[in-house]
Order: sequence, then C-alpha cells, then structure tokens
Amino acid sequence: MTLIVEFAPQRDAVQQLLSIPSNGPLFKSQETPLTDQERELLGEASAIKKIVLPRGGAPFLFSAIDGTRNRHAVHDPRYCFVGAGWRIVSEQTLPSTNGDMQALTLERDGEQRYALYWFSTPDGWFVSPMKYWTKATWRRLSFGAGGDEPILIVVQSLADQPLSDERTRKVFEGLDPWR
Repeated sequence: MTLIVEFAPQRDAVQQLLSIPSNGPLFKSQETPLTDQERELLGEASAIKKIVLPRGGAPFLFSAIDGTRNRHAVHDPRYCFVGAGWRIVSEQTLPSTNGDMQALTLERDGEQRYALYWFSTPDGWFVSPMKYWTKATWRRLSFGAGGDEPILIVVQSLADQPLSDERTRKVFEGLDPWR
C-alpha cells in the first residue's frame, strides 16, 4: 500500500504557482532563478521565487513551493533559516483575513532581517507544519480526494525593513495562488 500511495500520480499545484501574477495594483515583481542549492534541495518539487516591489514599500523576496512531487521539500522554514546561519530573535503568529502568518525576526553577523511564512490552501492560510503534514498525507492516502496540496509561501525582507505593515500584507493577498 505504501508503494502505491508513494508512486500514484497526484494532481499538483503547478497551475497555482504559474497563476501567481507578476503585477498587481499594489506591486510589480520579477521572477528570479533558483540557486543550484535550492534546486538540489527541492528535487522534484515545483517552486517559484520572485523579487517583489510593492508600490510605496520596501522590496522583498517571495517564494512559493508545491511539494506534491517531493513532500520532503516542504517543511518548517525555521530549519532553513537556522541552517543558513540566522538566529531567530523573535516569532509571532499574525492573523489576517485569509488566516494566519508566522512572523520571524532574524539576526546574523550583526544584520537583522524579517521573514513571514504560511501554508496556503483554497480554504485559507495556516502556519502549522504538522497541519501541512496531516493535510498532505491525507491527500496522498485518498489519492487526491482529500483536497488540494497546500503551498508553502515564504517572504523575506531584503533589508532591515519589517514586512508586517498593512500595505505590504495586502500585497501578499495579491500574490496568493488560490485567491
């Protein structure tokens, strides 16, 4: 049964990744290539990465990952930040109209950065990696009848600029692949 579940074809969320707009009323963005290390870590998972330029706000890096073809590529983003040498100074869950986002303040070599992440589904946003794992596992066990694959969204500041102001949060809604 495990082999059947593991190798049975699953409908992926690539169309949702491709539907993420490059422009909106509050932003412009430009796709940026994944690094060799990112491609290696993602394996067969699908991902996009963009530099987003909000109108009247600081630019940020936006990444979205569909783990349908490699469920191990989608995990708690805090591991990647810590693995890249960042120290998590603080974290908090931020409510939004679509659900929750996890906000991180990071420090490395005297620099401070901010990051947000959430898992996105047609039903809304959530931050629990365990909930992602449960949803993704049920989806695989039910051969896709258990709903759509959650997409991991990670947003990172490019400078010491917080990402939690209301205008920037509206940009996230415009970038959400399910909205």
